[in-house]
Amino acid sequence: MIQKIDRSYADIEIGDRVCFTRRFPLESFHDFYKLSKDNNPLHHDAHYASATPYQRPILPVLLTSLPLSAIAGTVLPGHRSLFINFQIHAVHPAYYDQEISYSAKVIKKNDLFQTITLRTLVFHHSQILLEAEQIIQVRDDVPENLAPARDHDIPILRNTPRTVLITGARGAIGSAIAVNLARNGFNLLLTFRPGACEPDEHLLSRCRGYGVHVACMAADLEGDADGLVPLIETMTHDNLITDLVHVASPPVHASAHALFNVNYLALKILSEALIPQILQRQEGHVLMLGSSAVQSTPQGWEDYATAKAAASHYITGLNTRFGHYGLTGWVLAPGMVATQFSAKFRTPATLSLQPEQVAESASALLKGQYGTQGGYFWLEPQTPERLGRFGFYASEVRSSLEPDRSAHSSSSVEAVQGADIDGLFRQFFKLAPSDDIALARVGESPYWDSLRHIEFMLFLEKNMGLTFSSKDIDRTKRYLDLVSLIAEKRKSES
Repeated sequence: MIQKIDRSYADIEIGDRVCFTRRFPLESFHDFYKLSKDNNPLHHDAHYASATPYQRPILPVLLTSLPLSAIAGTVLPGHRSLFINFQIHAVHPAYYDQEISYSAKVIKKNDLFQTITLRTLVFHHSQILLEAEQIIQVRDDVPENLAPARDHDIPILRNTPRTVLITGARGAIGSAIAVNLARNGFNLLLTFRPGACEPDEHLLSRCRGYGVHVACMAADLEGDADGLVPLIETMTHDNLITDLVHVASPPVHASAHALFNVNYLALKILSEALIPQILQRQEGHVLMLGSSAVQSTPQGWEDYATAKAAASHYITGLNTRFGHYGLTGWVLAPGMVATQFSAKFRTPATLSLQPEQVAESASALLKGQYGTQGGYFWLEPQTPERLGRFGFYASEVRSSLEPDRSAHSSSSVEAVQGADIDGLFRQFFKLAPSDDIALARVGESPYWDSLRHIEFMLFLEKNMGLTFSSKDIDRTKRYLDLVSLIAEKRKSES
């Protein structure tokens, strides 16, 4: 049956999205050339391309972006579309015969002008190739009886209830998190260690009592990657999982091998499998249960704390690589929790959290109550929670022989507030006021590559009335380097 498509402005909701894949054979370049007359050998000459860093021909950016026209013209909104604005940012090269994924999502609507804003991610596995933003007007000047028949198989997706994979769900903290999330409407996939214990039927019954779907399966997180294949196949089937909560850990005094495998390697393997699904939705969380032992490292806890620190650092990397594209990584680091896991380390005088308190915080983080930037959430008994970043702590002691780097200090940042480098940086890269830019770095922050860096420096010249040399461009590979440079130039002018 031929289906008529006539989607009006009112039919479209923020969050609507389409996802599909495409492959471009080398022969597609010939059609591209006929229309564009772009005959750059990098796009079709294997011998020429072999002498470049890319090693083989790469797709022209505009060829890679062609499906974006189909998204607007046939789906969101469809035949009523009229392009108003289009911005594109190439992040990594795309190659011929590579499976390329497209995810376009409605992120904004303007009722006055009847426009929608689409954000499109183009990626291969977990590597972002291209990011685009389109502003499209939904026209109302076409009679309904002229709506064309559907000539594509791309469905519009609306966000369904989220499904969270929880590792270590049989433990006191894991089960408390499972119950709390079920109470808040999350579907669940719970894992348990094979052979060591069976699924907790009481836990399953409690969670299902909230009307959500709950499944469970065995998963050996301590073994090699092959042991996780069945779990990965389950979590990636029909894009089942939207969020990951990694609670599982061997006992504190387990072997370093076991602690590292479960706390870090399993987290990394499961997260890497989930990233393409998060990119498709342009939304998703990876939360791991850290520990305040990372800060204090009690004697005898060194291996445990080191494994947790490695996992915490990995979460920081996820936020750096994918935070701009909808992934939110959290480390939830509680102090001592009153569980069997910590029983031998607690005394009657030990102040302890209850598992339900940790679960409340985990739920709040997954629901976005602490923002979408991710980070390190430190929770201690009878102490307000602390939110920050995992990483470097500046020493207050400096050798008299050490050069003065005060230009990189917080005082230097305050000194250039009049120059509004913060505002211009956020304006150019389209970052929100809540986005953390202090650690931004060329080539590591997803929105700031070497080509964009040159464009940005030209933008600063225009808006700040400064002149930058090629040496200046080379030395400003970090946001803090940029702050320092501008402070120097302002000082030299005064």
